[in-house]
Amino acid sequence: MNRLRESLDRGSGGSRKLYMEGIMQILTDETFNASIQQGVWVVHFTSPTCAPCKAVYPILEEMEREQGRTISFGVVNTREEFATAISNRVTSNPTVIIYKDSEPMNIINGAYKKTVYEEAVQQVLAL
Repeated sequence: MNRLRESLDRGSGGSRKLYMEGIMQILTDETFNASIQQGVWVVHFTSPTCAPCKAVYPILEEMEREQGRTISFGVVNTREEFATAISNRVTSNPTVIIYKDSEPMNIINGAYKKTVYEEAVQQVLAL
């Protein structure tokens, strides 16, 4: 079990080191804009104390294992990366935003089944 999931399970407060061993790339206020410039990105805006986020993270991990060669996956801790959350109009956790070449193409607020996230990604890939 990776550290992010452990921190989510415990409901502990956030620090960047809690995300280090996860599969998804950790995106910070400093790295976010440069990271999402090219290609398709699925970005999970989350908080270690967010209960519904616990259901979304494993879904996105699985999707990354399946599709990680064609699209990129990232995670933003909204407790620590407040400027990134605000600039992307994230007002609740979990929020998943799918970007194409830095443009937000699909926004999913809340926790859903895997098919919802897969269909949203497929819509963006079809553009």
